[in-house]
Amino acid sequence: MASRRLRVAAWLMDVMLLQIVQGMGSFLGAFVAAAMVSSQGLDSARVEDASSSGALIGIFFWNLVAVLINFGFLQGTTGSTIGKQIVGLR
Repeated sequence: MASRRLRVAAWLMDVMLLQIVQGMGSFLGAFVAAAMVSSQGLDSARVEDASSSGALIGIFFWNLVAVLINFGFLQGTTGSTIGKQIVGLR
């Protein structure tokens, strides 16, 4: 039976992974949205609005993908998440 410390460490690894994915998703979403709007020659206020919306959509989409892969696919097929694999549980 794994200790509580190892389980907490595995959970923290999973949370850190999700935070990294959220940051990358925010950046990619904002970048793509701003690039698409600025290529149409619109003013800077519209580019900023698109960038903010793109960041939110990027966070939501990539976070959903990461949760489904980590907690859905990996947990279901291997019995462990990435955090559990790093810590050595299961």
